[in-house]
Amino acid sequence: MKIKLLKFKSVKSTNDTALRLIKSKYSKPTIITSLKQTKGRGTMGKKWISKKGNLFFTIFFELNQKKINFKHFAILNAYLIRRIISKEFKRKIKIKWPNDLLFSKKKICGILQETIIYGKKKFLIVGMGINTNFDPNIKSFSSTCLKYIINRFGVIAGPWQFGKQDQGFVPLWVANHFFKKKLNYIGFGSEGHQVRDIIHIDDVCEIIFLQIKKINKIHNVTFNIGGEIKNSISLKNLTNLCQKFTGNKIKIGKVLKTSIYDVPYFISDNTKLKKTYNWKPKRSLDRVINDIYKWIINNRKVWKYFN
Repeated sequence: MKIKLLKFKSVKSTNDTALRLIKSKYSKPTIITSLKQTKGRGTMGKKWISKKGNLFFTIFFELNQKKINFKHFAILNAYLIRRIISKEFKRKIKIKWPNDLLFSKKKICGILQETIIYGKKKFLIVGMGINTNFDPNIKSFSSTCLKYIINRFGVIAGPWQFGKQDQGFVPLWVANHFFKKKLNYIGFGSEGHQVRDIIHIDDVCEIIFLQIKKINKIHNVTFNIGGEIKNSISLKNLTNLCQKFTGNKIKIGKVLKTSIYDVPYFISDNTKLKKTYNWKPKRSLDRVINDIYKWIINNRKVWKYFN
């Protein structure tokens, strides 16, 4: 079944828009979304507070009564939305029959299911409102929203990494110096001039724990998190630093081809993070390299299984 998607900036109600389309003889299976609802409604004519930034949508299609009935769809919709929210946000969502989804006993989603017979056709209309970003804060019942934080990290490094390429270039550089394995400068003239900022894994854990602690006050925002300029380094200087800690000098080859996905310079800007949490990374670049180096020494026997 092909489903058409209609997007609106503002409607009175996505369900009412579906009703209007059906009455205008539009019968294709359709999903209607809107950034804003001015007169959102729930069951029994109740008002649905539609704060901009939350998710509002309606799906409608012709109902074949022989295949599945109205009640079956009501059960299916509730379980389907609960599964999606639980999977994506790792939350335990409960169903309050017939049309509410709850998190920690607070309403997070409402489902309005209706049928309309127009001409000889019967249509099922299913509207949903999910508090993705904002809590409507209604006195008559407790509600909540999907509290999330998006963190965009720079290069994360530290102990417990096994020097594999998919674990980042920093432990790879330290490990290959320690075990005297070859490395390559790739692209941008193959001189090792690419620069990245590096943040210690302990700093990452620290800021995440702080974010969890303050999640009820600070949520639904995006942050850059990295080592910033003071913890930035080029590959060439990282080579010198690894030589200093390991005492080993290795051969660095050259691969001239530059990847289209690579950039010569990337430094994270933590300004928003600092203003919000009054926090900044504490571990230096030397501390990052030293902790990786010590971890390799203390776990040398384990390395043979991963390298």
